[in-house]
Amino acid sequence: MNSFHPSDREPVAPIVHGTIRTANEALELAERELERLQRRSIASLLRQAAALVAPRARGAGIHGAFPLPRGAERPWRRAARAELRSLVATGPGTPSLPLGATVLARLLDRRLERWPSVSRIAQAARRVEDSEFARICLGTAWLLDGQLRSADAMFRSLLRRPEVLRHRWRVLQGLALTHLAAGRDELALGAIESCAEDPECGITAVVEALGLTLVIGDPARARRAAARLDMLVDPYAPAFVAALARIRARVQRFDGGRTLRFLARHPKTAIVRNELARELRSPAGCVARAMM
Repeated sequence: MNSFHPSDREPVAPIVHGTIRTANEALELAERELERLQRRSIASLLRQAAALVAPRARGAGIHGAFPLPRGAERPWRRAARAELRSLVATGPGTPSLPLGATVLARLLDRRLERWPSVSRIAQAARRVEDSEFARICLGTAWLLDGQLRSADAMFRSLLRRPEVLRHRWRVLQGLALTHLAAGRDELALGAIESCAEDPECGITAVVEALGLTLVIGDPARARRAAARLDMLVDPYAPAFVAALARIRARVQRFDGGRTLRFLARHPKTAIVRNELARELRSPAGCVARAMM
């Protein structure tokens, strides 16, 4: 829906079970599978609700959570109503499902302007379905709400188990943005460079890596980041255009760290940025001009 949350289009793994011997066992298995799918659907709707309120969060400028297109709220409301009707029809019996349904019902009864904060909605989603995916979303929500210690702790806890981490680049991106919001520019650059080296990462991370090297004013790292960006990215790709818009917005309204406010006064940054900006048709040149 926007840059706040990862896509919900993840594969749904089947329940692992042994031999089904009786009709009752088959019925119990079907009920558990239905419950799991309902839990997943409710959690997804709550994460989408968090995305709807993300643009009004105090940290929206740094993360690039821009206002959604007019009418984006309507499909969510239709889907939430349909989900509540299905819950009434099936009568779920687990404690967490009614909790999620209650939150959905309360959101439906209120105008968007009166919804809770993005982190409160993300916490509700995690209570319904606690997973790596849910924790990344909650960490991002804490970042958006300015709860930087909580966001930092969440992203670091996810990185402690790299062997089972499926969305490593998203975690590194969140950690980099947390460092940036706290004014820890060098740590932010290290995290986003690791993110950009991940083969699964998106265009945003590659763009952010160059943007941060220009903030730090490291010529060698800036040129490496520029070469990577020019090699991997089509300057006309919609994802690149969106990432570039986030960079521009951050330069205009950044209110977390210290460096961007004085970007023009950093001599090393100015030299490298001006050198890259002369390349009018390259993605790196676009990023450099956005930072001017």
